[in-house]
Amino acid sequence: MILLLLYFWAVFEYLFTIDKLKTIKYIIAKTVYYLVFLFLTFSIIRSKNDLKKFIFAYTGGLFIGVLFTIILHAADGFSFENINHLSSIIFVNHVYYATVIGIGIPLTWFLLKTTKKTSGKQSFYLKFILLLFLFALITSYTRGSWLALIICIIFYQLLNYKKVTLVISMAVILVISSVTYLFTNDHYLDFASDYTTTIFHEGDIEGHLAATYSMKDVSGMERVYRWVAGANMVKEKPVMGSGPGTFYPEYKKFAIDRFRTYVSDNPEQSTTHNNFLLFLTEQGLVGFLLFATLVIMVFIRGSKIYHETSDPEIKYLTAGFYLAFTSIVICMMFSDFTESDKVGTFFLVSITILAKINQWNKEEEVKSL
Repeated sequence: MILLLLYFWAVFEYLFTIDKLKTIKYIIAKTVYYLVFLFLTFSIIRSKNDLKKFIFAYTGGLFIGVLFTIILHAADGFSFENINHLSSIIFVNHVYYATVIGIGIPLTWFLLKTTKKTSGKQSFYLKFILLLFLFALITSYTRGSWLALIICIIFYQLLNYKKVTLVISMAVILVISSVTYLFTNDHYLDFASDYTTTIFHEGDIEGHLAATYSMKDVSGMERVYRWVAGANMVKEKPVMGSGPGTFYPEYKKFAIDRFRTYVSDNPEQSTTHNNFLLFLTEQGLVGFLLFATLVIMVFIRGSKIYHETSDPEIKYLTAGFYLAFTSIVICMMFSDFTESDKVGTFFLVSITILAKINQWNKEEEVKSL
């Protein structure tokens, strides 16, 4: 229901957008995504075996792309400075590369847990893929995806101990408190970067991590530059936003030069590097609240679906899709993926699969009466 409200809100936003061409492109793309990755997926997944086949197909395709990238990366000595270029051949850039691997890891792990001990070849294949994905994630040098994997491990424990709702509630309170503090008396200005010292540590992962900690890493500070610009856009049009698909180049009018970095020209035309802020800037408070509510409800309802599932194998598969969704959401804090074909599509697929498993649970309840 919330997904449909989000769609119709985007259609309604067409009346108020600052660029009707970009918004109509957004609506067309969203229509295709919904038809394929919501409705078609929901209709073709009819059994546990269908779920397993789906995961095999997804991880198998991902395996080919990851293996190809690892071979290229190995020939380059697994260099830090060239991973973005090498991964872009198939995966756009190293962020997308790491994010789709972060999706594949929980799916592979929990599919492996459903594999019978007698299935030696299948078990070996999945273990090999899992190890390959873990290695690829580490050598992607993508901090957001590293963090997402750690959080997924923690979330699985929270899922089993039924603590998801509590943690989500605490996270919402923390985010609201942090944002309130930053924009009270303009505290956010204290985090402005120094243009002359904000750099990319070419070939030096240790220097890159150290720069991240000291807030002198160019990719991190460029995010701050765009987040501040986005916040100023929200002040201008808080209710309706600028319109779906219009953040670039509109945000440049609202940017503050004090936060500028040497990559702020943004030739790749990327957006906010935060999906929640992207909804707030483009679709206003209503679009943001719908999207945030959707994410929170999937976390809470997905946890209940997991515990309501009686079939052990389906329960494992539920955990796989739930943690894939978790990984995507964590990465969405630092990037913008909802419209991408490699990540945004699986965001919808994971929600659809959880809804399908919920339907199976209800059917089982009816049968048991």
